[in-house]
Amino acid sequence: MDIYLSSEQAAHALGVRKATLYSYVSRGLIQSFDDMPRRGRKFRRSDIERLARRQTAQRKPRQAARNALDWGLPVLESGLTLIENGKLYYRGVAFADLLPQASLEEVARLLWQCPADADPCLSVLPLSRHWHGAAKEMAQATPFKRMLPLFALGQAELPQQDDFSAAWSLLQLMAACMLGKSHPRLPLHEQCAAAWNLNARGKAVVRTALLCCVDHELNASSFTARCIASTGVDMGSALSGALAALRGPLHGGYTERIETLFDRLSACRSIPHALSALQDDKGNLPGFGHPLYPDGDPRATALLELLPANRTLARIVATARQLSGQAPTIDFALVAARRCLGLPRGTAFGLFALARTVGWIAHFLEQRRTPGLIRPRANYVGPQPQQAAAPLGRIIRPGRNRALPGAR
Repeated sequence: MDIYLSSEQAAHALGVRKATLYSYVSRGLIQSFDDMPRRGRKFRRSDIERLARRQTAQRKPRQAARNALDWGLPVLESGLTLIENGKLYYRGVAFADLLPQASLEEVARLLWQCPADADPCLSVLPLSRHWHGAAKEMAQATPFKRMLPLFALGQAELPQQDDFSAAWSLLQLMAACMLGKSHPRLPLHEQCAAAWNLNARGKAVVRTALLCCVDHELNASSFTARCIASTGVDMGSALSGALAALRGPLHGGYTERIETLFDRLSACRSIPHALSALQDDKGNLPGFGHPLYPDGDPRATALLELLPANRTLARIVATARQLSGQAPTIDFALVAARRCLGLPRGTAFGLFALARTVGWIAHFLEQRRTPGLIRPRANYVGPQPQQAAAPLGRIIRPGRNRALPGAR
């Protein structure tokens, strides 16, 4: 199947005229590319198919409800993160403006609307010997495997509060779970640098990686945090649920797939041949192409620009762009940074989880200010009830027709 469609094919697939098709491009709904042999424009098939599904959903309410859960229309209000015209904003502040000097703690204050004099709680966490013993036993495990059990154990030992002090403590706990120990009285990116013996450049890469992953609208883990928060449970429990969601292979655990991609490419003789073999039936490659950034993920761009020059990495990116027409995502950039700095395997996921903790807490706090339980309805598609159901006595076998305890 061809990856690209001509302008005629794209217009036909959408049921519109070519003039309307080009208006979609100007509005940022789809992206066009040079079609050199024909001296015209071409369009990614996946973009056209996605827009077609959205148009269908707008005409059919039931379909719209289904598609709202798949990169669709907004389902609730939030004042945290805006993604617009390929750019990212945290509470109205451009992500690009925060990159030069901001720390993760400063972005946390911005998203949490935390008072300037609030203590960031960088002191030693009151964790028991049992937690430290568990951390020592899991020291050889990757952050991907150890963070969830260590965080669940640690948050159960902390006071179950929902104030800013608890938020700072839980953020510090997440860092300790990733690193296996705590480095108090240091900003989080400096804690990481100290644990991994990084120089100034490595420290800058880690700080940027953290800023790139703070929040990203209603992704699966953040929506999980909001759903749990709406039940009235404590902040630590909501973060445990969000961290569990992040581990999924279609979310933060996707970095493990990118690690496998790098492993295969480092062992192959031909990068173009290996990448071609990894393309799916729509021409997509792992770690390339983001539905919300048709012109390229700005987070990945910011992080990759900080890495030392690497011919192999540059060739991978260039070849992938040529094959798929897509740019790297933040997942790809995190793994590339991890490998360039020589950090332990699984650190890409660990940095993702540590930074996203700030966003989860922001969603938790925002949801707590929104009354009511998040409880959507399901569109039932199972078998319909019989027109005339059999009497209960005919269903229950003779001698068994007794009320069951607790059946009410």
